[in-house]
Amino acid sequence: MNRIAEQLDKKLRTLDPESAQHLESLVQKALDRAEQGDLCGSSSGWPARYFEQTSGALAGEDFQRPPQGKLPQRDDW
Repeated sequence: MNRIAEQLDKKLRTLDPESAQHLESLVQKALDRAEQGDLCGSSSGWPARYFEQTSGALAGEDFQRPPQGKLPQRDDW
């Protein structure tokens, strides 16, 4: 058994049944997401695989910053 599994088993033994069930539910959801490859998930606010799909999408684009004009002159203090 790996270290995380041992920690989880030890913690589950110390919790009341309701808390243990809640922790098991959280772990099961995490395992389900990992199995589906959805490691970002909706809890982060980003769609699954968002960064993999958009990484490099603008590579090769020629962005040019237009002239910004002059800053207004402020009075000295």
